[in-house]
Amino acid sequence: MTPRFVKLACLVFLGSALLSIAARAAAPASPVHARFHVDPDSGDDTAVGTAPRRAFRTLERARDAARAVPGPWSGDVEIILHGERHSLTRPLELRTEDSGRDGHSLRFVAAPGSRPVLDGGRRITGWALYDSTRGIWRAPAPADLSTRQLFVNGRRALRARSIAGPADIVRTDSGYTLPATAALGAWKNSSDLEFVYRHIWTNPRVGVARIERRADQVLVTMRQPGFDNARNKGITSIDLPWYLENAYELIDQPGEWYHDRTGAISGTGPAIYYLPHDWENVARSDFVVPVLEQLIVIKGDSLAAPVHHVAFSGITFAHTTWLRPSGDYGLPDAQNNVMRENFDADRRRLSVGREFVADGAALRARHARAISIEDCRFLRLGGIGVSFGAGAQDVLILGNLFFDLSGTGIQLGDYLDWRVPESENFAAASDPRLHLARNRIENNYLERCGIEFRSSTAIAISFPRESVIAHNELAHLPYSGMHLGWGWGTFPATATGGNLIEHNFVRNVMVELADGGSIYTLGASDPQLPPTVLRRNDSLLTRWGQGFYFDEGSSRYRADANRFERIGDANIKINGKENHDIVVTGLYSEKERNIVTKSLDWSRNALRIDAPLPLDSGPGRPVADDLRAQAGLSTAYRHLRPSRLDAVLYELEEGTPQGPAMITTGMDLRPVVTGYSDMAYVDMIASAAGGGIEFPALRSRSGSYEIRLRYAAEKETSGLAWRINGKTVALPPLPATGDRSTWTVIRVVVHLRAGENLLSLFAAQPSPGFFQADRVELVPLRVSPARSVSPWHRTR
Repeated sequence: MTPRFVKLACLVFLGSALLSIAARAAAPASPVHARFHVDPDSGDDTAVGTAPRRAFRTLERARDAARAVPGPWSGDVEIILHGERHSLTRPLELRTEDSGRDGHSLRFVAAPGSRPVLDGGRRITGWALYDSTRGIWRAPAPADLSTRQLFVNGRRALRARSIAGPADIVRTDSGYTLPATAALGAWKNSSDLEFVYRHIWTNPRVGVARIERRADQVLVTMRQPGFDNARNKGITSIDLPWYLENAYELIDQPGEWYHDRTGAISGTGPAIYYLPHDWENVARSDFVVPVLEQLIVIKGDSLAAPVHHVAFSGITFAHTTWLRPSGDYGLPDAQNNVMRENFDADRRRLSVGREFVADGAALRARHARAISIEDCRFLRLGGIGVSFGAGAQDVLILGNLFFDLSGTGIQLGDYLDWRVPESENFAAASDPRLHLARNRIENNYLERCGIEFRSSTAIAISFPRESVIAHNELAHLPYSGMHLGWGWGTFPATATGGNLIEHNFVRNVMVELADGGSIYTLGASDPQLPPTVLRRNDSLLTRWGQGFYFDEGSSRYRADANRFERIGDANIKINGKENHDIVVTGLYSEKERNIVTKSLDWSRNALRIDAPLPLDSGPGRPVADDLRAQAGLSTAYRHLRPSRLDAVLYELEEGTPQGPAMITTGMDLRPVVTGYSDMAYVDMIASAAGGGIEFPALRSRSGSYEIRLRYAAEKETSGLAWRINGKTVALPPLPATGDRSTWTVIRVVVHLRAGENLLSLFAAQPSPGFFQADRVELVPLRVSPARSVSPWHRTR
C-alpha cells in the first residue's frame, strides 16, 4: 500500500469513526452497573469475565453471568465483545430472564476499536483443480453440511444455474415431462435440483423429488407439498420454470458453485465445486459457507412476560443460511416473501390457507419489546436480517447497514393466522399487547436485499401502528422498497395506522419483479388512529412498478411533498374497490401518469391526487431539489454507504442511467431476455447521443486496469466510449452478438487513480438496433492472465 493511500485510508477510517461516534453520542450515556467481557481468541469460560484479561470465551457464559447479577440494577449491564470472529455453533438464545431490570438494559456492545462479527459460517479449505478442461476446482465438505450459499472473499458466489427454463417442457399434476433427449435426465443428484419461477410479483422455488429417464420421455416428479402449494396460490400460481438451479452439470460460468452432498460427482465424498474467475487466486481466497439459520434468538416466555430492554451496538451479523426452500415445502411465496400454503404434508387441501414468514433471520425476536439495534452490520445473509413477531413495541433500529441478503432486511410481524381473531397476528387485534406499535426504523442503509428470494423487500411490517420509518436509504432491490400492511380488503379496519414515513430515499427498485412500488401499502387502517403520513420521500428508478402503490383495501393515507423520478409505471396507483381516504398533495415528478381503479368514486371514497409539479423547471424545481438533498441518511450516518474498495465486479444496473438509458430485465420482450448476470442490465444507451450509465470505483492504488464490458448488440455498434475522471477513452466498433440473450466481452486498458474514480459508459452518437450493457470487471493488469484462457471470451 502506498504512503499516499495509507494517509487516505486513515482519513476515511477516522472520518467514519468520528461520524459513528457522533451518532452514538446523540443519546445520553447510561450508567453501568456491571460489565462482562468476551474474547473468542484468548478468553476462558472459567474466568471471572470482569476485565479484558479475564474475559469469557463464549457469549453463553457471559449471558449466564449477566443473569446472575443481583438487583436492583443501578445502571446497564454490558457484555463487551472483543476480537473479530465469534464463530457460533448454535444461536445465542435470550429468554425473559435475560431482560434488563429496574429501568436499565442488558447491552451487547463492541469493545472500543473492535468490530466483532457473530459468524454462522464454516471455512472451506483444501481446494484442488478437479476439471482442468472446464477450470472447476473442488474442496472436501463436511458430511453434515447443509447450506445454500457460498461466499468467496466476501462476495456471494452464484449457485450453479441455467440461463433459462428447458425447452419443450410440459407441466403435469406431479411435475413435468420433457423429451427423452433432455440433458437433465442424465444428471447426478437429481433430487438436489431446484426449479425457480418468476410470476408477476413472486419468485417461487420448488425442489425435484426424482427424475426418471424413459424410452419416450424424461419424467420429473416435484417435491410435495411444495409443488401443490406453489401451483395453487392464486393469480401467481406457477406454470413453467424461469430457470433451473443447483446441479453440478450447470456450472458453466465463472463464479458458479455447487455443493455435492452425496459425493456422487467425484465418487470420493461430499464436496464443493467452484469455477473461479480468471482474476481469482483460489489458493489465497477465503471460502465461507453459512450453516446457521439464526445467530441471536430472543424468545420471551409469553406475551405477558416478554424479553425487554436488550440492546445491541457495534456488532456485525454474518453468514447465515435458510434451508426451508431446500426441503419438501419449497418456497410458495404470496408476496413480500410471505409463504402461502393451501395443502398440508399429505397433499390435503387446508380449510383455511396459511400465510407466514419463516424463521430464517440473523436476529429473530418473539415476545420481545424495547429492543434496540444500533450501529450494527447485517452482511452476507441467506435469509432475513432482523425479524420481530407480534407485540414488537418500542423497538429501535437505528444506524445499521444491511447489505447482500437473500431475503428481507427488516421484518416486523409474522402474518400467521392473521384472519383468526384469537391469534397473536390477528389483523384487527384489540389487545394492545399484540400491536406492532411505537417502533422506530431510522437512518439505516439497506442494499441488495432479496438477492435469492426476490419477492423480499428492504423493510416490511405486517400491521404497523404509531411507528416511524425515517431517513433510510433503500437501494438495488428486485421488488418493492417498503411493504406496509396486509389483508387486502378482508377487514374494514386493521391495527394499522398513525405512522410517519418521511425523508426516505428509495433508489433502483422493482428491478426483477412487477406490480409493486417504492413504497407499497396493503389493507385497511384503524379509523381511531390518525392517518399514516408519507412525506418528503424521494423515489428514483422504480422500474416495473409505481412510486407509491396503495393496493387493495388501503385507507387513511396522507402523502405530501414527495419526489418521483424515472418511475416505470405511475407516480401513484390506487388499486381496489375498498380503498378510501387517500390524499396525495405536493407531488413532484417528470411523469404525469397516475392509475386509479375505474370503479372508485373519488368523492365518496375521499380520494385526491393533485397534478404533479415538474422536477426541472418552474416553481417546483427548488422544492424538488431540496427533497432530494434532504432524503436518505442524515449526515452523521452517511458513512454507512458501502465503499466497495478495490471491487472487481460492477453490475451496471446499480449505476446511474443518463439520457434514454434504462435499467431493465427484458421480461416484457419476446423472447424474454436471458443470460444477463445478477438482477438486470442497461438498455437504450446507444439509442441517442448522450445515453449512458455512470458509477464510482474506489481504488487503493493507481495503475492500469483492464476494463471488461459484457454486452449484447443487434448490429455493430460504434460511437461508444468510456469517460473516466473526465477523460474519454473511445471504444472500437463493437461486433454484433445477434440476439438479446447472446453476450460477449470487449476489453480496453484504462488508468485509474487512487481514491474515487467516476466511470461512465456513454454514446457519442446513436447506433441502429439494440445495445445492452450487463456488467463490468475492473481487473488490475498485474493479476490479469493471458487473454487466451479467459472464460469471458465465451458467449452466453
